[in-house]
Amino acid sequence: PSLEKMASDPVYEKFVFPAYNKALHEKELALQQVKQERQEKKLALQQVEQERQEKELAQQKVAKMAEQLRKLGIVQDKL
Repeated sequence: PSLEKMASDPVYEKFVFPAYNKALHEKELALQQVKQERQEKKLALQQVEQERQEKELAQQKVAKMAEQLRKLGIVQDKL
């Protein structure tokens, strides 16, 4: 049998392979942590992109309002 099968066998797992099983468990925990960190990074990047888009939209609104004020003859510096 393979090492993986023997390590998961009830007869061997507690007596022969405790260090191996511990290493497998630690590896799985590390992989889960990396996956979680990647997800957090992805969410942070999405948040940054959303904030960038909101800022761009606000700047467009300000520019549009400034143009409307100029058309009405109101000088922006006086506001």
